[in-house]
Amino acid sequence: FFLVGAWWTGRGRAPIAPADWARILALAFVGYYVSSLANFLGLRHLSVGLERMILYTYPSLVMVGSALFLGQRLRPRAIAAMLVSYAGLGVGFLAEMRVDPGSRWLLGAGLVFASAVTYAVFTTGSGEMIRRLGPVRFMSWCVAASGIMVLLHFGFTHEVAALARLPGKAWTLGAIMATVATVLPSYLFGWGLQRAGATAASVIGMVGPVATFVLAWAVLGESIFVLQLSGLA
Repeated sequence: FFLVGAWWTGRGRAPIAPADWARILALAFVGYYVSSLANFLGLRHLSVGLERMILYTYPSLVMVGSALFLGQRLRPRAIAAMLVSYAGLGVGFLAEMRVDPGSRWLLGAGLVFASAVTYAVFTTGSGEMIRRLGPVRFMSWCVAASGIMVLLHFGFTHEVAALARLPGKAWTLGAIMATVATVLPSYLFGWGLQRAGATAASVIGMVGPVATFVLAWAVLGESIFVLQLSGLA
């Protein structure tokens, strides 16, 4: 999908400069490969609800990064909102400790927060590239490159023959995740980032943890407690 999108949007346009290729590869490595890997490793030790709460601290990290590196002013109301979100995260941690105090949730939380930091770097650094190359062309090459990195990672850490032993349901779910949960969101994110800017696009994305929290309860059967709801609110 992404290679076709990259070819389609590149027809009749100037070739991508070597410096831009270097930026694409760097953003692909940080924003999708490292971020996704850290997030999924963290999920082995955390509930989905808390994972979403931690991951979606990245809008505040984008705000700070935009202020430090892009010269955007950090408004007092934005700082207040950021503090409130981290207070809610603290309540979420408390809920997780009460539910499963013996788990390795601290390791999981650190990995997911690393995922949030790397995704914030990707979001902050993507704005200029999207303006120069266009959202579809940039996202196509960026996610295609990260996909190749994931395949190389798998080749170095697993037997390739293990793919053939996966059940049919895994392939079906993988295909759904690849199209509905990866291709569509990537392009929608690129278009939104082009129109709204990095900070606004990140803040709007805060609907994510709320939706995931509800789905984790409805689909995965995770328990919801008053403390968790308070932190999410």
